[in-house]
Amino acid sequence: MGKLKMLALGAMLFAAVSANAGQLLSATYSQTIQGVAVDLSSTTATGTLVGNQFSLDAGSWFAQSFCIANFGATACPQATFMGMFTPPTAPTVVMNVTSMFGTAMNGMFKLPVLGINLTFGQNGTLTGTTGATRFTPADGITGIARVMAKIGAVFTLVPLPIDAGAGVDVMAGAPTLLVSVFGDSWHLGPVAQTGLTSNLAPAANVTATGSVNVTSMGNTVVNLVSLGRLKLRGLANSETASPVFLRLEYAPSVPEPGTLALLGAGVAGLVLIGRRKIS
Repeated sequence: MGKLKMLALGAMLFAAVSANAGQLLSATYSQTIQGVAVDLSSTTATGTLVGNQFSLDAGSWFAQSFCIANFGATACPQATFMGMFTPPTAPTVVMNVTSMFGTAMNGMFKLPVLGINLTFGQNGTLTGTTGATRFTPADGITGIARVMAKIGAVFTLVPLPIDAGAGVDVMAGAPTLLVSVFGDSWHLGPVAQTGLTSNLAPAANVTATGSVNVTSMGNTVVNLVSLGRLKLRGLANSETASPVFLRLEYAPSVPEPGTLALLGAGVAGLVLIGRRKIS
């Protein structure tokens, strides 16, 4: 009877482990806007990793608005759009500048930038395999970053579209500035943008790499990258690129259905053999 109990317990443990394995443990979205690193972690996103098939459902993760303000600020900065009208209702969640590079230095924006309001308007869902290098088509993450600045005595609000993973082109404009975003899909592996410019002068190429890694705990980390292109025409003339990263960490993968069936049959066979020996 002891062997039968042990085999039955093994079958139950196998079923329990299989039921909990492969679940999404954490999801982090990272982007740099005007030199400020924006990192958003989710506690509501769900997903699974079965074999080499992974999925993400962001749920309400990106249904949010917030602002980035100078260090110590407790309210979002306000401005009028090219001095003509008030921008949409400012978000109430304030993130302070902590970046130490680009236009943000020592927790302060470099003038004339005063702050950034961000609104994400679309949730992201994604399915793919860890062996793929590009995901097309894919549901991406879209929204808009409104960069507030004061040039002379005029408050200016420049809309910068956000398009990560969707691979579509978006345009936004102000009377003296046209902003175009050429979106990119999610990638695993290297991706590059060349022929970039800054004030019409040649600028360095931008490269980024997506990857799949396994942690010391056996978790699988899928690092996706989207490298779109931002084009400015008007008061400023440039073509720049900044990568967006989506980091998904999964518990050790569930075996593929065929493997599960074989393992289940093996456990059932052991239980049957144990039963025959006892009788």
